[in-house]
Amino acid sequence: MKKGLYAADDEAVEKRADKVRSYLAEPSEGLVGSDKSDIVVVTHGVFMKFLTGDQDIDLPKAGFRTFVIEKNERNDCVLIPA
Repeated sequence: MKKGLYAADDEAVEKRADKVRSYLAEPSEGLVGSDKSDIVVVTHGVFMKFLTGDQDIDLPKAGFRTFVIEKNERNDCVLIPA
C-alpha cells in the first residue's frame, strides 16, 4: 500500500492535485502572448475531481473537458471550465 504523498486517501490526493496545479502554472504563464495556448493533461477521471475541485465532474472514458488556468485571491492556481 502506498503511503505519504502517493497514498490513496483524499488528503494525499488533494496534495497531489495542488502540486499538479502549481506545476501547470509556470508553463501556462509562459504561453501568454504566444501563438501556442494549450497544455494537455491526461489523467484519470477521479483525479480530475481533485484537480478541478469539482466533485460532480463526470467525464466519459476517453472524454475531455477544456479549462483555463487562473490564480485565485490567494494566488493559488485553479482550473476554470472554459
